[in-house]
Amino acid sequence: MEMGYREPAVAGMFYERDSNALKEHLKKLFSGARSAVSDDEVAAVIVPHAGYVFSGGVAASAFNQIPPDTKFERVFLIGSSHRMAFDGASVYSSGGYTTPLGKVEVDQDVANKMTGSSSFISADPAAHIQEHSLEVELPFLQYHLRHPFKLVPIVMGSQNPAAASELAKVLKQWFTPGNLLVISTDFSHYPAYDDAVEVDNQTARAIVENDPHEFLKTLDDNNRKGIAGLATTSCGWISVLTLLHLTHLVDEVYYKHIEYKNSGDSQFGDKDKVVGYNAIVVFRKKIER
Repeated sequence: MEMGYREPAVAGMFYERDSNALKEHLKKLFSGARSAVSDDEVAAVIVPHAGYVFSGGVAASAFNQIPPDTKFERVFLIGSSHRMAFDGASVYSSGGYTTPLGKVEVDQDVANKMTGSSSFISADPAAHIQEHSLEVELPFLQYHLRHPFKLVPIVMGSQNPAAASELAKVLKQWFTPGNLLVISTDFSHYPAYDDAVEVDNQTARAIVENDPHEFLKTLDDNNRKGIAGLATTSCGWISVLTLLHLTHLVDEVYYKHIEYKNSGDSQFGDKDKVVGYNAIVVFRKKIER
């Protein structure tokens, strides 16, 4: 690994390792993506992180809400740890992330400010090395956005709701125009197709209401239903909750649900045991001058 640069861990598995093949796949995904639903600025997107043949179309529909010529100073890429248990959150603070489409530099100044502002936030790169939830989002951004941007990659290890509030307090100063938040999460894991549709729609509705307490209540209600096979209703719920803590007291933003599918909609999927994917976007209202 080049000094400070995190190499791809799931290229060749979740998406193509060859750059030309990856570009062709992304071109196809964006060509079938939902058109933009608002002229307002995109402040954040909630996107899935499964293999592209399963969730890539839904992810493209979320990213397609961003005009390609938008200039972002930095992108905060936030996901929940699947590979490593740890308390708090880890910011990758040196070098950058590498994908088959090239390198994206980390905003080291912001990363260092974050780690210096809270004992909850570390700069342990180990949390990032094998974690796929951030990596799979980056090629969408590299392909779609025409202007370069810096990256602030954050992996959340904590499963304590208070951790979301803590991270939101640190992120608040950067929840401003010119910055984009990308929240990486899949939704229901392993129920049958129809059960997934019901549960995932309920979870999405709770997010769009922009109320962290309603979101947590909905997760709890879903888990109490005794749905066969349901292991979780949102693997990245703590990352979604972080976003909700940033948005629910801000008048100038609003949520839009863009698209839903699950793995049973893919030609490679099994309808008896699926994973759900939602594309949800936070828009920032234009200020009239």
